[in-house]
Amino acid sequence: MFPGASGLDKGLSIVLILAILAALGTLGYVIATLKVGERFTEFYILGLEGEAEGYPKELVVGEEAKVIVGIVKREEEDMSY
Repeated sequence: MFPGASGLDKGLSIVLILAILAALGTLGYVIATLKVGERFTEFYILGLEGEAEGYPKELVVGEEAKVIVGIVKREEEDMSY
């Protein structure tokens, strides 16, 4: 298999080949068992300028105010809110 190589070279070559095969096997396992990322939904309120400031912080009963409400769904299934 390794003509002209010393015993040490043969042994190190075999160890290197085994390490590469182990690394490829580990990579295959990680890819096969890859989990889905975190699932969540974002809710946020923005001021009328589209920034996270400038929105009313206090209101009295009956007073009207306008804000931008955002919802970003990062779920993998249908959701009701």
